[in-house]
Amino acid sequence: MLLYLSCGVPAVVSPVGMNQEVLSLGHVGFGPRSETEWTDCLISLLENPERAQQMGENGRRVVEEQFSLHVLTPRLAGYIRTFCK
Repeated sequence: MLLYLSCGVPAVVSPVGMNQEVLSLGHVGFGPRSETEWTDCLISLLENPERAQQMGENGRRVVEEQFSLHVLTPRLAGYIRTFCK
């Protein structure tokens, strides 16, 4: 999911675990629960390219702000410092 979002592609993923958390960070994609919902979500993206583009841009922003190395490296360093004292 994060790979697609980092490329500016809206995500259509099962709404479980981290997927659900990421979906809640912005209008970045869909979390369909049934086969019919999967089909509807994919068709919606194909029929609404402007909406898909906006969702992709939102996804890219979420990845940059929440999951990029620039953001995660300082957090990881802090955890390591805590355990190395």
